[in-house]
Amino acid sequence: MRVKDLMSAEVITVEEESSIARARRLMTQRGVSALPVVNGDGHLVGIVSSRDFLGMQPDEERVPVSTLMQRRVHSLSGDADVSQLARVMGAHGLHHVVVVGSKAVHGIVSSLDLLKVFGEPKPKAKGDAPTARFEDLGLTLLDSSPAGDDAHAPAE
Repeated sequence: MRVKDLMSAEVITVEEESSIARARRLMTQRGVSALPVVNGDGHLVGIVSSRDFLGMQPDEERVPVSTLMQRRVHSLSGDADVSQLARVMGAHGLHHVVVVGSKAVHGIVSSLDLLKVFGEPKPKAKGDAPTARFEDLGLTLLDSSPAGDDAHAPAE
């Protein structure tokens, strides 16, 4: 599978001169956790994510997003292999990678997009439900809720 088959092609971008408040508003309205930042020519120059807003003061929201954005952006071509992308994202702790062509933004891939591809076991036969259980994957669940706390217990 290629990255272009997985990426979100309807990418919301923000210009580097836009205010931090505008970037935050776009992210909230569109339900996204990162925005590629572009210059006046539409070329990728940075990225801003929801984590970048942590600890911001209200008076800082009027300044340009270029003061907050990450200038080191991991990007790749849409023809890259998804498994290679997954290895790179995991190795570098990336949550978003921008897909570019000729310096223009063509798409974005999030760690959630990868999880949708690699996280769901394939059914054994047509119509069968996936059978992998949490424990079968070698994973354990830590439940640190207080004893008797049934707020998260499944309904019977």
